[in-house]
Amino acid sequence: MLNEKARRYLAGLLIGTMAFSMAACNKKEGSTETGNEVKLAAGGVYPIECEDTLTWWGELNLNLSTEVSNLGETNMAKELEKRTGVKVEYLHPAQGQQAEQFNLLIASNDLPDLISYNWQGFGAQMAVDSGYITNLNEPIQKWAPNLSKVLSENAHYDKMVKTDEGTYYVFPTLTDGGAASIYSGPIVRKDWLDKLGMEVPTTIDEFETMLRRFKNELGVDFPLSTVYGMLAQTFAPAYGAGHGWFVGNDGKVHFGPVSPGYKEYLTKMNSWYKEGLLDNNVANTDLKTVETNLLNDRVGATLFNAGAGIGKWMNAKATKDPTFELVGTPVPTMNKGEVQVRFNREWEYIPSVSTAISATCKNLELATRFLDYGYGEEGRMFYVFGTEGVSYNMVDGEPMLTDMIINSEKGISQALTHYCRGSYSGPFVGDSRLTMQMQSKPVQAFEAIQTWNNNVDVVTHSLPPISFTEEEQKELAKLTSEFGTYSAEMILKFIVGIEPLEKYDEYLAQMEKFNIARALEIYDQALSRYTER
Repeated sequence: MLNEKARRYLAGLLIGTMAFSMAACNKKEGSTETGNEVKLAAGGVYPIECEDTLTWWGELNLNLSTEVSNLGETNMAKELEKRTGVKVEYLHPAQGQQAEQFNLLIASNDLPDLISYNWQGFGAQMAVDSGYITNLNEPIQKWAPNLSKVLSENAHYDKMVKTDEGTYYVFPTLTDGGAASIYSGPIVRKDWLDKLGMEVPTTIDEFETMLRRFKNELGVDFPLSTVYGMLAQTFAPAYGAGHGWFVGNDGKVHFGPVSPGYKEYLTKMNSWYKEGLLDNNVANTDLKTVETNLLNDRVGATLFNAGAGIGKWMNAKATKDPTFELVGTPVPTMNKGEVQVRFNREWEYIPSVSTAISATCKNLELATRFLDYGYGEEGRMFYVFGTEGVSYNMVDGEPMLTDMIINSEKGISQALTHYCRGSYSGPFVGDSRLTMQMQSKPVQAFEAIQTWNNNVDVVTHSLPPISFTEEEQKELAKLTSEFGTYSAEMILKFIVGIEPLEKYDEYLAQMEKFNIARALEIYDQALSRYTER
């Protein structure tokens, strides 16, 4: 019933922040090499004088991978070397093979100096204790004044980027937690709403009425079509249920598909499916299919993001159909005027793309000072916006993207990747001013971001970036392998009617037999440790 893409999505959802790999094996000792002398520039830190070259392993941004084979070829990398004085050799795993090649890297005992990976998911404290990556407590204190200042002035950052034992293990990718922290939600054909004389829907009932009128009055093939993983994320919150692991009103961790309210959500999705309001191929529909159908006027509503969704699609239809218009609508609530509750949020710390220094790094001081560059004002502006006068200009005290970027035929995001890393990730604090500008063309994308971020509670129920012990990871992997596939397939069967909803209690009983209670207990233990950091 589930295609391979859907299976991978659901597996990741179930395991959450668990280990990507249990590859850690034999402990090895950290290098005693100090490398060549690091000389600081007069009156400051950068550029640095040092003969050593650092090696940096990490996935090449997908947008860049279509144009260059190595990050070192970009204007950004060349300018970064000029500004910091540090020579870097970039190493990239093949696209789509990051996890597999990371495991091979770990097993080889031949690690590069810097490694960008989900060390939290791997098991950060284990990675430090096993001699794979460096305990950064002392290096940050000695050689990273910029990051030290950021962490000392932002307690919430500090709490997220260390282990339960208090170990700093990466130079983190951070966001500023600005207004653009939510960049996806429902997207609707605004021109069709206008044709029907309808307002933008804000409740489940209004959304349903819209879908029904799309089908019955306009003859739309797929009133709602979306990638399956977005369905519960968008509509389950109206029923008080999350779609993955979340924090309940009781302060404990819950799992969406067995939480109160989830049966009511399934009942609604099943009714939409039976009535033909929900794409009858929702289990296997991918983004490309959704996009094709939407651009061919076969879809009335979908669930995606602003820039790669609204912006891309409206630009694609601009010359073919000037009346075509999309609008971002609020995530629907049960009752009008209610606060939209999000059960999963993008936290200010993004562990999956943060950078550790290997325990065998040949020059720890050089690596530390180099990575620290992105947390100072100059470094942050460079990483986020690029070079002034090239990719951005200061206008009335605010950084504004240049016409070269805004009007690029490649699109804003792709054009930016050659000059900065603000459109994806790196060792710096992000800036929501860039995020908002990336959605500025067309204006509907910008407005969608504002709509999705308005009247929203993203804090109460979102599970913070907790960490598991090695023993907990192993036990969770066993538990989720037992109930994960069963739960995912049963949920889909309930939606499409293969299993009647009268059997939902039997499903809950089977989940109890799979010991979902023990998995929740492990999550609670990890949440408790995080709270006490």
